[in-house]
Amino acid sequence: MNLNYKIIIKIIRYLYFYDLSQKVIKFYEIINVWWSFFIIVQMQQYHTIELDGIVYSVNGEDKTAKITCCKSIETEIIIPRSIIYGKTEYTIISILEKSFFKSPIKSIQFPYDSMLQTIEKNAFSESSIEKLFIPSSVIDLKGGWCSVAKNLKHITISPKNPKYSLFDNKF
Repeated sequence: MNLNYKIIIKIIRYLYFYDLSQKVIKFYEIINVWWSFFIIVQMQQYHTIELDGIVYSVNGEDKTAKITCCKSIETEIIIPRSIIYGKTEYTIISILEKSFFKSPIKSIQFPYDSMLQTIEKNAFSESSIEKLFIPSSVIDLKGGWCSVAKNLKHITISPKNPKYSLFDNKF
């Protein structure tokens, strides 16, 4: 069960045992404490790091990373299966909205064992990307993921991808 639901259930049980005059005050106090706890936990779980010109948001709880921004001036990049931050390995699972917005990158490759699952809408919006390899792990391409990427002419999709394929060299 999600931590947030457990906390809400505890709040409801707590309030049930107090008289009505104190419930509103107690509820307000509990919500303030819960919200403060929630913010602290969220701050501890997520960190933003930059490696080789790519900015990642890493989640300490599930050991995953999401690409949030590209500052690289390279024209060809390989996005690894995972990154190491501190002593922890984080698996890259998604490219967030506008991560490569107006990026000068021409080609993006992923290793065949990539765990990338999602490419969000506008991820490559107005970028200079020309070539893209979509690994077998990608199961969710959000609508408009490559909108206004006028130079994107070569898309290669892993033949092991269960959801996407090319037909007559068209996506």
